[in-house]
Order: sequence, then C-alpha cells, then structure tokens
Amino acid sequence: MLDLAEVVTGSVEIVAYKLRSAGIRVEIDLPDDLPPVEGDRDLLGQVFSNILINGQQALITRPMPHHIRISGRIIGDHLRVRIEDDGPGVPEALRERILDPYSTTRAVEVGDGIGLGQGDLQGACSDVALPAATVLKVPEDTAPDGAPLQRAARILIVGDEPDVAASLAEMIAMQGHHTTIAVTAEGALSLARSGQFDAVFTDLRMPGMDGVDLIGAIAAAVPRLAGRMALVTGETVAGPAHVAGKASGPLPVLAKPFTPAEIAALLTTLMSANLS
Repeated sequence: MLDLAEVVTGSVEIVAYKLRSAGIRVEIDLPDDLPPVEGDRDLLGQVFSNILINGQQALITRPMPHHIRISGRIIGDHLRVRIEDDGPGVPEALRERILDPYSTTRAVEVGDGIGLGQGDLQGACSDVALPAATVLKVPEDTAPDGAPLQRAARILIVGDEPDVAASLAEMIAMQGHHTTIAVTAEGALSLARSGQFDAVFTDLRMPGMDGVDLIGAIAAAVPRLAGRMALVTGETVAGPAHVAGKASGPLPVLAKPFTPAEIAALLTTLMSANLS
C-alpha cells in the first residue's frame, strides 16, 4: 500500500530543478484524510514525473506565469490525482492517440515522447485514477481470560529476502498492525517464544530450518500460535508439494507476488483461529 502524498511529493522533488528552471510554480492540494492506494511505488512515481515533465515542456513557449496544480480527491472507490498546467493543451486531432505507447506531440528539439500508456487527458489536464487499498478491520479476539482484545495484531515475519519481508511488513502495517522481521528461523523461534505475537508469516525456503519445520517448532513452543501461521512462497508447484510431504496437516499459503487484498483475507482467516 502506498501513501499517495509521499509518491506525489517524491515525483515533484525528482523534477524540481527542471520546474524551477522553467519558472514553474507547483501547487499541491492533497487532503490529509486520503486513504492509501494500491500500486507500484516506482512505476507510479514515474507516471507522475513524466506528466510533470510533459507540462514543463508544454509551458516553455507560453508567457509567464507558469503553474502546475496537483490535486487528489476520493471518487467512489478510487482516488483521482489531477495534474493541470497552463500550457496549450492537447490538440483535438491528437487526443485519441496521446495515450498510445511511443506517440509524441513534441518537436524534435524538445525530446522524444514515449506516450503515457494509460490515463484520461483533457486539454492540459491529466487524471490518474488509482484503486483505494483494502484496509483490514481486525475482528475482536478473545484473550485466555475471556476478555476481548481491542488492539492491533502483532505479526512476526520471517524471511531471508529483505525486500520481500519489508514489502510484506509494509502492507501489513498499512492495515493497522505491528510487524517484526526476523531474517533467520532460529531468530524467529527465539522471538516467538517471548509470547508477544498473534500470527506468523514465514518464508518456505530458508537456510537451515525451512518454513514447515519452523511452524512446527513454534507451535510446540507456543501452542497458542498453532493455526495462526502461514507460509510465504513463490513456488506454485514445488512449494505445495514440499508442504504436503512434510506438514502434518494443511497450512495456509501466501503466494508471491502477493497483493494487499490477499494479505487482508489471509490475516482475517488467521485471526479468526481460536487461541488455545
């Protein structure tokens, strides 16, 4: 899940020098209550940067002052990012193909266009519609003494691939939970014994103890976590076969590449398991 304001401001910073050199003032209007969005941070940042550069180049021949306005609004179940400039807009004859890859309206001396690929352009106004991320509402749980738990879940993430573990942790944290990352199975088992976690996500393939063995070891050491652990794997064939050959029963699996919605659904399943 992504913070839209962070992605937009990061894109503006990337092209800030070119905008300042062209005397362009950028106005950003992004309300504080905008929900997170689903998408790839780098690709989305590139889209915004390309639109800003298009605006900068369109304003080169226009009289001052030069303005680019960026706004964000909730439209139904989507967030709309609108980028407007004071340029000449897109000629009517070119609007139907402006989104085609490698199409360009630029003069040769200005640069090569590669097309925007997707979006909705109206004159000098670009709209980018983004799906709002699914935010998991964790059901009330029950503590051993029968009292309801009304707090965020504490999730242990185990994996020796830092990028994958960090991505999973970010998506879980954006859903309102607390995460801790362990890079080895042995370290994860030590952390789990502390009794501070409500669920565990572990990579299937790791040096030494694999995910199936780790889940068994944690379940033996912390019985309350039995049924609240899931495997993470990108092996669609060998992975399930490996699990079936070692595990004493079915284990939940989160397949790579995972999405926020898939994580939310699996967390709902794990958190609904009764604690022993």
